[in-house]
Amino acid sequence: MEYIKSMRSFGRRLLSSALLLGLLLPAVSCTVDPIRLPVTPDPEAPYSLPALDDLWAKVKANNDGLESRDIAEFLLQATAYNWSQNRLKLALTNLTDLQIRDQSDPEYGQYYGNFHFAKGNAEKGVKIDENAAEFCMEKLAVLRKLYYGNLNAENKAMLDEMIRLAIVAMQRHNVAVTYTNIYVMKMWSLSALGEATGDNAAAQEGYGMLRTWMQELARNGVAEYNSPTYSGVAAVALGCMAALTDDATAKQEANIALEYYSLLLFGNYFKTGMYLGGPHSRDYNYFSSRSGTLDGLMAHYLRGWDTDFYSSHAFWTPTGQALSLIDKTPRTIVYKTGADADQYAISFVGDKVNMGSAGHTYGYEDKNFVINLSSAARKLVVNISSVLEGRNDPYAENQVVTGQGHTKPRHLRDNLLARAQRDVTSGGAVRGSEMVFLLAADGSETSVINDKVRSHVIIPASKIDGMWNGNTQITDWSAISEQPLSTDDKQTFFLRFEDVAVGIRYLLVQNDEDAAVPVSIVNKKKTVSNMGDAMHLSAQLSAGTPAKGKFGAVAMWWRVEEGITDDAAFERFRKTMIDAAVEISTPADAGGTVYSAYVTPAGGEKLGVAADRETKKATDITGGITLPSGSVYAVDGTDVANGIFARSSYAK
Repeated sequence: MEYIKSMRSFGRRLLSSALLLGLLLPAVSCTVDPIRLPVTPDPEAPYSLPALDDLWAKVKANNDGLESRDIAEFLLQATAYNWSQNRLKLALTNLTDLQIRDQSDPEYGQYYGNFHFAKGNAEKGVKIDENAAEFCMEKLAVLRKLYYGNLNAENKAMLDEMIRLAIVAMQRHNVAVTYTNIYVMKMWSLSALGEATGDNAAAQEGYGMLRTWMQELARNGVAEYNSPTYSGVAAVALGCMAALTDDATAKQEANIALEYYSLLLFGNYFKTGMYLGGPHSRDYNYFSSRSGTLDGLMAHYLRGWDTDFYSSHAFWTPTGQALSLIDKTPRTIVYKTGADADQYAISFVGDKVNMGSAGHTYGYEDKNFVINLSSAARKLVVNISSVLEGRNDPYAENQVVTGQGHTKPRHLRDNLLARAQRDVTSGGAVRGSEMVFLLAADGSETSVINDKVRSHVIIPASKIDGMWNGNTQITDWSAISEQPLSTDDKQTFFLRFEDVAVGIRYLLVQNDEDAAVPVSIVNKKKTVSNMGDAMHLSAQLSAGTPAKGKFGAVAMWWRVEEGITDDAAFERFRKTMIDAAVEISTPADAGGTVYSAYVTPAGGEKLGVAADRETKKATDITGGITLPSGSVYAVDGTDVANGIFARSSYAK
């Protein structure tokens, strides 16, 4: 038995090495099986791959809730490892049962060729998630190109019919180029399956999507920016295309796109904590930034760890430029996330602290303003992040079930949002290490407001070394239920984490009746797995569900500093924030629609923003970082992306 386990381990290492070597070799024809794994003496025996064993148990049980993409994942890996044809047939049968094959069905016929996302959805009347085809086919494309020869004739026929219908579904599925993860999965799946099955129209559509996407990247960057959940999904699909497509031009262009993706991933990654730093679109974890696919991919590059089977087909060789970024501290990166002037993200990365901001919101789950803390001794710490919501749900625990059957958090997204993150070293602050931001919301977003509108800041309640309400140290914050921030100390809040100081000052807190409202420290005794405990700061921006056009607003100044090694230095840090000059104006003051908030620390330069609640955009950014003209990605003020896209024939 030990010999069998050893051979299986050898097979996994052989597979990973062969796939990596494949990036350096010409494309292999899809009619050849380039990797043959060792055949085990007993194909029905339990395997030493826990993830595959778990998938098999789910596939075999075929219970309600089994997801179609999980069956596809099982099929890919089990076929590659020469599992028995009986097991593969059962999996193909279960997946076939989830595919919509009756065009005359009055409810689902319009989705012909697509899949129910999970078993039991049809019986529950759950709407079709058209993304299911892409989630299944991205994996079955690898199977069809590399491991097709491991199937018997019956299973090949079942797979081919499934793929034929899924191609029809994907070609019908209209995916915006800004819906990054699904767009790239579709791009990869159509090109790969078209090549593998001889469907030239599908392959050409995939190549055409790549051309469109490269033009979007070169002009506007990645729209679904820096998502812990989906950046890895897009990167793996892109990596598979770069490694496995037969088309020489598409391979070259996909590898150029990977150079840019490497800058995004390595520039944003907070190596100390081994997770994605900076602001995030579509982050489902309000306490941390850990995710499966992306963290597995980055751990492979940074630590040499194994990753999931599908992702192992996407390995590429990151450039020295990207690899050098991750160890450069401090660094400040700024990159475009769309065509509008405010669509860019900023991330400051120090040794133990990371601060990020985004100038717009992509979806309901974004983290627009965030501070991450991590050290060798305390790697995973609850993040500090801003939340604006209308469901009395600061931690996204009361999630909603969408019409497609998915459970997701729902905070506000269609609100005024503006920020200035420090552009130059000023008053003791390192470039990028402080920011002023404004938020305002009314009752317009009725789908996500059923209670008062509140502004929260999630804060760590453990794995820290001290907490201050202004200049007053809180010695036992576990005993706090709710405590107001001291107005004598300008509604400031401070944390110490080893030699890192974190400061938050509320500059404006106003409800929908234009009245000032207090800010409180709230402790609901929330424990978060592996990260300790969480608390939050909270301000109520409406008396009830606000009316449309009745805005509550909040403005804050966040600042971080490393090298705070003694109490005197920490006292100076607090004094800088408490004593700084502040300029505030509101629509009620000026008789218009613009809010503004500016701070000027002693010995420093003014930092702040103004924004219009009607357009929900910034009208002024003073002292804040912006992108160099013509750049989509810059490091410490210098463009690093234009040279990459200059080599692309598609991006022109």
